Amino acid sequence: MKKKWIAAIAVAAVLLVGGACLLLLNPWETQMNVACTGWLMPEDGTAARAVPVTIQGRWRHYVWGNGEDAFLGGYDGGIFLDGERLASNLPFPDGSSAYTCLKDMDRNLVLLANRKLQYMLVRLPCASADGGAMARLVVPAASQAEADAVLAVIEAQPDYIAYWQDDFS
Repeated sequence: MKKKWIAAIAVAAVLLVGGACLLLLNPWETQMNVACTGWLMPEDGTAARAVPVTIQGRWRHYVWGNGEDAFLGGYDGGIFLDGERLASNLPFPDGSSAYTCLKDMDRNLVLLANRKLQYMLVRLPCASADGGAMARLVVPAASQAEADAVLAVIEAQPDYIAYWQDDFS
């Protein structure tokens, strides 16, 4: 009888440890479907305006850091500005970094986002201007004051953010 109890405890321990390992080694995913307002500020001096921004996809987080965290938009999802997809996936390769930067040289796009996609700064070609003028998109921001506050948060980050500021100046 004593051997059966020891065997039962051993099996329970193996199942508990195995289950915990499977749970923690696999990523935790959170579905994201966020509609917010961004503030588009053309660098050519034309008027800034509020634009709709949509974030649809899954946020993947590895608890033990055994894989890179990422936002996965997949085939239909991504980060959209006024219905046009800016990015479908955002990897966060450095486990210690709270930011990612995506550069798309084909579309002349630079996107800087914090790990939880709470705010983003995007530099992209301005559709309303001629001559390849650029614009900044600050998300979320419903007004110029909110956009300035988000920019202040981004500019107050540690020195490694300054490396990307060349792309936004």
